[in-house]
Amino acid sequence: MQSTLLGEALEHASVGVVVFDAEGTYLAVNRFGAELLGYTRNEFLSLRPGELSVRPREEMDDATVDLGRAGRNGRRTIRRKDGSKMPVRYRSFATHMAGMDVFVSFIEPVRSGA
Repeated sequence: MQSTLLGEALEHASVGVVVFDAEGTYLAVNRFGAELLGYTRNEFLSLRPGELSVRPREEMDDATVDLGRAGRNGRRTIRRKDGSKMPVRYRSFATHMAGMDVFVSFIEPVRSGA
């Protein structure tokens, strides 16, 4: 019951939740995460690594190294489906679930003045 409640809470949270593997392939995204970036869930999950990044090569290289250690917190600018750029705050960490080593990121827009 607890994991069902937790899953429901994350699905309906007002923060984006994204699960991806070591190659950067998106495995899961909650509703808010997909909508925040202007995608349907299926569209989001079909994206390739780096497609959301304004500077894909740099950020993928940095993220893979840092996430492999203990996690990462920070801000970055991402590209939405419509091409607009959005500054976000994120917190990412490595974990093991469903028999896989994965990364989980929580993302939220940076409000002006924040």
